[in-house]
Amino acid sequence: MTHGIKNIARGSEPARWFILGAGCLGTVLAFRLSRAGIPCTLLGHRGADERRVLLDGDLHRVHVEALDAQAPQSIGRLLLTTKAGQIDAALQLAGPKLDTGATLLTPANGLGFAKFLETGGVELPLQRAVSTMAAFRDEAGHIVLAAIGDTRVGVQGVARQPALWFSDSLSRLPDWQWEPDIAAAIERKFAINCIINPLTAQRRCLNGDLLDQGEGERLLEQLAGEVETNLQALGLWHKAASLYRDVRRVCRATAVNRSSMLQDVLAGRPTEIDYLTGELLRRRAYLDSPPPAPLSEALYKQLRERLIPEDS
Repeated sequence: MTHGIKNIARGSEPARWFILGAGCLGTVLAFRLSRAGIPCTLLGHRGADERRVLLDGDLHRVHVEALDAQAPQSIGRLLLTTKAGQIDAALQLAGPKLDTGATLLTPANGLGFAKFLETGGVELPLQRAVSTMAAFRDEAGHIVLAAIGDTRVGVQGVARQPALWFSDSLSRLPDWQWEPDIAAAIERKFAINCIINPLTAQRRCLNGDLLDQGEGERLLEQLAGEVETNLQALGLWHKAASLYRDVRRVCRATAVNRSSMLQDVLAGRPTEIDYLTGELLRRRAYLDSPPPAPLSEALYKQLRERLIPEDS
């Protein structure tokens, strides 16, 4: 099959978004922002390059500019699409390029990252997005949008109304919504990721396979109960509904999705386990009487030390 090739126009408007992290997620976001008329520049730290997005049978070129080529203090809005463990390094590289008062936003999974901000490396708040968008790289190296999902953006504890940097640009994406209680959204995503991601990575299965009415579902229920009890003790789960039922709904809705952690395991890349299960266990260790967490501890050890069988 012959695919058409289309170029993405890059505007020159001043209030543009820069996207640092030219992997699957960053490339798809650059493509979608450009197509929605939102000025954006996709940045890489290895020089100028090109990515290709496969959509509806067409290949679309997405240009990658070198981060080093950007002028000092030229970046006013930065969307960080690296994994949680790479955010500190990305901020160190981007720091000299950030304008005073720049907006920083990330959809990264987990908690406990961005220590560089806490130590004064960059004196700017890191805003958070919670997203179910999914993308992957096919055998030909093309980036494929697997699911648009939904993305919620907010400022923790201070803004019920959309910030200008959201309403004048990102709101043009129909699946992006302003979330007044972004802290609750982050907590829910963290809880769900502490269950689905390590289990699918350990079992090398799709999300929906955890509802197989067998060993996968038994482990899903066990881990959900364990994580919920520990999150309640940490003050990170306040919903009346059980986490297990919530996770089951997500598994059904994303049945054919391959979790980001499973993709990392299959590709031999570092996972985000330290910022999910690892962060849960780290915080739990400070409790006077922490609830048991044997399954979380076993999964963390397996994924941290890569003790994952080749076949599940």
